[in-house]
Amino acid sequence: SPSELIGKAAGLYRGAFLDEGEAELPKATAMVESLRRRLLRHLLRVGQQCERAHPQEAVDWYEEALRVDPCADDACRSLMTVYQRLDRSTDVAATYQRCRAALAAAQGLAPSAATQGIFRTLSAR
Repeated sequence: SPSELIGKAAGLYRGAFLDEGEAELPKATAMVESLRRRLLRHLLRVGQQCERAHPQEAVDWYEEALRVDPCADDACRSLMTVYQRLDRSTDVAATYQRCRAALAAAQGLAPSAATQGIFRTLSAR
């Protein structure tokens, strides 16, 4: 099934595809980034497809997406929403803090306004 193939692809992902010296190659860097984004997009899509019927499985897909890209704001929002549905408010907060720390460390940024808004909404419940 497509979700099994995406799971296998994610299982093969071990982090940066290029070492530091190869990262200097613009075409290779662009291709690597494109592959990483495609993998992330597929992980999110499968997570969304199983959110309603299998929320714990969706958690696993979103966690995998955040392993591929710890700064993925959309994965963070989806994961927080599913955790809230599962009554796991501690995990909602932990997910937000993890995303916030990853964004600050990697890019010196804060989570998007959308992510901050969802966190505030879910935290107020």
